[in-house]
Amino acid sequence: MNPCPIIILTVTAICFFEVPFVNGQGPPDVIWEANTPSGIANSIEGVGWAPGATGRVAFGSTDRWMRTRKADNGSLFYSVLQPIRSGSVDQTIFSTDGMFIAAHNSGGGLGYRVHRALDGVFLGILTVTVDTNGLVRFAPDNQLISAVGGDGTLSRWRFEEFRVVFTAGAGYQLTNTTFNFSPDGELQSAAAQGKIKIRRRSDASIVRTLSGGFPQGVMPVAFTRDSRGIAAWSANPNSVTLWRISDGGVLMNFPGNAPEESVSAIRFTPDGAVMATTGYLPYLDRDGIWQQKGLIRFWRVADGALRQFYDAHTGIGVTSPLSWSPDSTRFAYGTYEGTAVVARTPVEVATDYKDTLQVLSDGNVLLRQFGMPGAEYHVEVTTNLLTWREVGILTTNSNGYCEFLDTNCHGVSLKFYRARKSP
Repeated sequence: MNPCPIIILTVTAICFFEVPFVNGQGPPDVIWEANTPSGIANSIEGVGWAPGATGRVAFGSTDRWMRTRKADNGSLFYSVLQPIRSGSVDQTIFSTDGMFIAAHNSGGGLGYRVHRALDGVFLGILTVTVDTNGLVRFAPDNQLISAVGGDGTLSRWRFEEFRVVFTAGAGYQLTNTTFNFSPDGELQSAAAQGKIKIRRRSDASIVRTLSGGFPQGVMPVAFTRDSRGIAAWSANPNSVTLWRISDGGVLMNFPGNAPEESVSAIRFTPDGAVMATTGYLPYLDRDGIWQQKGLIRFWRVADGALRQFYDAHTGIGVTSPLSWSPDSTRFAYGTYEGTAVVARTPVEVATDYKDTLQVLSDGNVLLRQFGMPGAEYHVEVTTNLLTWREVGILTTNSNGYCEFLDTNCHGVSLKFYRARKSP
């Protein structure tokens, strides 16, 4: 929300419908799905959606291929095979102008191979180093600078989309540290051995240390869109915890349904109102045989409500994070079997993207609003758009969420609302 919003919401009998709390299990509203063209066994681990109107999605697989597809129908643009012994393509990220794709290979070190998005031509390496202060540094190599000029694409990336995994030791002494970056560029997190250290990137000072996540392995972690919070999954208990960075307080826990469930990735919608988790669930079927299915869950951040979840058209595991279209109306993901999928954003989630009105069964009207955390908003109403009357003052919570219940709207055929932030 902008610092000084004017939101006008109209209540009529035909414009608003009561949204169900959560639907049952089932498939998402799939627009298209496509299997691996070569038929070679693989899993999709990286997904990136191009910005703007280019309409492309890039998928990275364990078979070393990066494939770009048309977002509207899944037809293949081109495929690029990464170098031998480079491992899986576990991240595919478009630059902010959509001209480049950064592909990370699990066996290729910390750096990212940068390709021209138009045709997949390899241009050079975006190198990654971890300095003695624990800060992650990105820099283009000479080949990349020579190919594109300027700063070698360095200013064209949203580094909050990058995940850097640094591995040290061997065997039982192996330690993985997962680095993530805040959307405002001010913070980075380092998750390892059940601890998450959050550093200020300007001076490497530690602003917060949290206890959570995995004692071993690569930890699913994500900063909130406003950079004020951070979420991480823990297997024991099976839950995603959302912390407030300023004081380390727990804002919310998002529990799974079974101890065996596993989360592979955490992502927030572009406006931060909803958190999406992907993963899988092993289970015993009626014959006592172990089976497995992929899961996608959508959680409302403001109150922890599970808004929607899917366990069909998800294979035996959703092995990638979700990637959102520029307008947030669609999302892409990949499965363990190598199936690329694009689906429509569920209505339960779309209604959480913005400030909404809901006409309740008793005739009262509930206004939901997102704004600046801790800010005051003056709610005003009118029936003619000429004379506005203040009916309440709201204070948003630490997630920027607040609600207003209007019990004085019975018998009114038309009513407008707006919220004005205090100076």
